[in-house]
Amino acid sequence: MTDRGPCPCNSGKPYSNCCESLLTGDKNAITAEAL
Repeated sequence: MTDRGPCPCNSGKPYSNCCESLLTGDKNAITAEAL
Protein backbone atom coordinates (compact mmCIF):
# COMPACT_ATOMS: atom_id res chain seq x y z
CA MET A 1 0.00 0.00 0.00
CA THR A 2 1.39 3.39 -0.88
CA ASP A 3 0.62 6.69 0.79
CA ARG A 4 -0.32 8.17 -2.59
CA GLY A 5 -2.94 5.58 -3.46
CA PRO A 6 -6.59 5.53 -2.45
CA CYS A 7 -7.43 4.50 1.08
CA PRO A 8 -8.65 0.89 1.43
CA CYS A 9 -11.60 2.08 3.54
CA ASN A 10 -13.21 3.40 0.32
CA SER A 11 -13.59 6.93 1.68
CA GLY A 12 -12.31 8.38 -1.59
CA LYS A 13 -9.45 10.08 0.26
CA PRO A 14 -5.76 9.36 -0.27
CA TYR A 15 -4.42 6.76 2.17
CA SER A 16 -1.97 9.29 3.64
CA ASN A 17 -4.82 11.67 4.53
CA CYS A 18 -7.19 9.03 5.86
CA CYS A 19 -6.31 5.75 7.62
CA GLU A 20 -2.51 5.64 7.35
CA SER A 21 -1.88 7.13 10.81
CA LEU A 22 -4.37 4.70 12.37
CA LEU A 23 -2.96 1.62 10.64
CA THR A 24 0.68 2.50 11.37
CA GLY A 25 -0.05 3.14 15.05
CA ASP A 26 0.80 6.85 14.95
CA LYS A 27 -2.74 7.74 16.01
CA ASN A 28 -5.37 5.91 18.06
CA ALA A 29 -8.92 5.50 16.80
CA ILE A 30 -11.49 7.37 18.86
CA THR A 31 -14.22 4.81 18.14
CA ALA A 32 -14.40 1.29 16.79
CA GLU A 33 -16.03 2.67 13.65
CA ALA A 34 -12.92 4.80 13.01
CA LEU A 35 -10.93 1.62 12.52
